[in-house]
Amino acid sequence: MQGDTATGQRITLLNHETDELIEVPIRPDILSEQVEVNYSRATVIGLTHQPLQYLGTANRKIPSITFQVDQHFAGEGEDIETLRNFLMAATVEEEGRAGPARITMVWPKAMTFTGVITSLRISRERFGSDGRVTGYSATVTFEEWVPERRTADAYRLGVY
Repeated sequence: MQGDTATGQRITLLNHETDELIEVPIRPDILSEQVEVNYSRATVIGLTHQPLQYLGTANRKIPSITFQVDQHFAGEGEDIETLRNFLMAATVEEEGRAGPARITMVWPKAMTFTGVITSLRISRERFGSDGRVTGYSATVTFEEWVPERRTADAYRLGVY
């Protein structure tokens, strides 16, 4: 189920390598974030437990965001493959670059997130009588691109 877009709030995606910008005229009902904290377990003979040694915090992830795409999404006369093509292009490197492009996702009043696509699943779900795809879902996993060290104070202040 996709959220109501009547309010005009949309997710915007920006490709940092090509400056391509695409507005996704749908809002998911749920947007999850995931962070893993990594520890090493020390084995100490005679202790009844394993002390934990902090190693670091993994990059923040958006583990799964799904966009439902059909002709209503694309608009009259538009190609419904536009979002698919944008996302697929962001999974490979541009000519002369090392690695896929960073993508900034902006969901107004909720989140701004810059990262890379680590997983993309396209499911073609509806077909016209001529066999043409008329609807699909794109499920994307993003992992944050973190250019500098962060501290707990940055997170407390919402600077991330």
